[in-house]
Amino acid sequence: MRRSSLLMTDRQRSAVMGLSTAGAAARSYAPYGYVSSSAGPFTAFAGERHDRHTGCYHLGRGARLYSPTLMRFLSPDRLSPFGRGGINVYAYCAGDPVNHVDPTGRMRQMVVDALTVNARSLTTAAYAGIVGALLVNKNAPRRALQQALIEGPLVVIGLHMQYSDNPTVQGVGLGLMGAGVSSAIVKAGWGIFQGLRENGLVGTGKVVTNNVKRIFKETNHDQRGGSELPNQTVALNIELIAISADYSSTTGTDFPSSSPKELRNAGLVLTTPPGESVGHI
Repeated sequence: MRRSSLLMTDRQRSAVMGLSTAGAAARSYAPYGYVSSSAGPFTAFAGERHDRHTGCYHLGRGARLYSPTLMRFLSPDRLSPFGRGGINVYAYCAGDPVNHVDPTGRMRQMVVDALTVNARSLTTAAYAGIVGALLVNKNAPRRALQQALIEGPLVVIGLHMQYSDNPTVQGVGLGLMGAGVSSAIVKAGWGIFQGLRENGLVGTGKVVTNNVKRIFKETNHDQRGGSELPNQTVALNIELIAISADYSSTTGTDFPSSSPKELRNAGLVLTTPPGESVGHI
């Protein structure tokens, strides 16, 4: 006679309650899977079938017999002591049955719940989106590109390596995450220091305010709804080209670029109308 049960499981896939036509049966486990009562569904600790006669679990389709009473395997692991089975040839999950399971009877696997998987996926998607948005933006700042293409991948790769069962891989992943985060912190601190040194405290506050306003306010170019520059700026650029030609014919050297510092060094003072700036030639 076949009987079906509706199971309620925990993060290790251990059946903590079974609901069938015969009624409901609750079950609790010790850390290593020992259960005081054999009542309930056959599926038990870590989603494995419980042998009610021996009180053991036949892991790996009968490859090794695990006793939750003794908290150890009853036969040695052929992948131990120098392989992935660990130093102790009889140990279950290297002494950590809360965060690991061993469905094959050969090597432990980390327990990863749905919340952890979703958080890892969202983190990866967020970094990928930031990198993609910067790469397709022709006006993306160089420092932002460096941070997205260097620190971002380091953090994401290190995050994924943290879920490996290999301690060496976990250590490398932790190092990558530390390198990415540390580099980002150092660059951010250096950028803040440079801003304070160049603009002072009050000037830096104004820069921050203007940048925040730029996020929520359309630029003049977008408000005009076109790609043409204002008439004053066009006239200014034409004047600058004329000055450049006259300067080159008089001195025999190339006219300096349009940065205010180089114009001052060349002995030129170019005034701009209010609200406008010198465009690039």
